[in-house]
Amino acid sequence: MPGHVPPKRKKKKKIGIAKRAALAIEIGQTDVPRERFYSRMMKRATKKALPGESAERSLSRLLMANDPKVTALFKAQRFATAALPEVEVAKAAPVGPASELIQKLAEDYRNEQIAIGKRITPEQAFAAVYAAPENVALRDAVKAEEAARRGI
Repeated sequence: MPGHVPPKRKKKKKIGIAKRAALAIEIGQTDVPRERFYSRMMKRATKKALPGESAERSLSRLLMANDPKVTALFKAQRFATAALPEVEVAKAAPVGPASELIQKLAEDYRNEQIAIGKRITPEQAFAAVYAAPENVALRDAVKAEEAARRGI
């Protein structure tokens, strides 16, 4: 139709990194990569640096002074996605029944910690189970299995 003017489309409003950081803290998750929060913190630290002060020192000073933007970006990093996908590391085959049991206990402990919102690695879970006082006998059995495997 001649003379017809199509309606203007509303532009999608972009959400800035500071707002994304606040949302990440509020809801506990974000799809923003950790490096984006970090680079924005460093950009602000560079901008706010005192004469002769490095960006890293400025960042430290801003964090200690509770600069609201830097603090929000720093806290949001906890919920950010990692740059590289986590790689599944091949587990060592258990040597014997005690090794199998301690690995199973570590796996269960990690799942319990994740269920209550704590992020721990499989290695941290194993260390916690291995060091627990109630597992002394199991720990000794694992050591005996390892020694027998090595021929000691």
